Amino acid sequence: MKVIKLVSLLIIFALFSCSKDDDGKPGMDYPRTVNLKFEATASKAILGEVDITINNDTDYSGYVPFNKTVAQIEVERGTYLKIEYFDAASNNTLPYEIELKIYENNSVIAEKKLEITGKWQGGYLEYTYE
Repeated sequence: MKVIKLVSLLIIFALFSCSKDDDGKPGMDYPRTVNLKFEATASKAILGEVDITINNDTDYSGYVPFNKTVAQIEVERGTYLKIEYFDAASNNTLPYEIELKIYENNSVIAEKKLEITGKWQGGYLEYTYE
């Protein structure tokens, strides 16, 4: 009788442990609608250009300091985001730091710091939904 109970408990345990895995990331179903924000800030006053890309659509966006929100956009697995910085003036005081961030619904999903040490340098931050 004890063996039957033990086997029954083991079977029940095995069934529950084999259920669909939950990766602990709520809201990761696709497609979903989100608010995206792209941000570029500098450690000192400089002139720098910023572009953003969503999938294959690149938008000349503006200058540092930069903050652009794309409201209520539908993202799917594989949606590609990019924010790119380029030092746009030969008279910027070197060195300086640029911080690039991408937000989803006010939470940072990607960030990167760039150390600009020479004229006409730049860099970018990419994020792909998985």
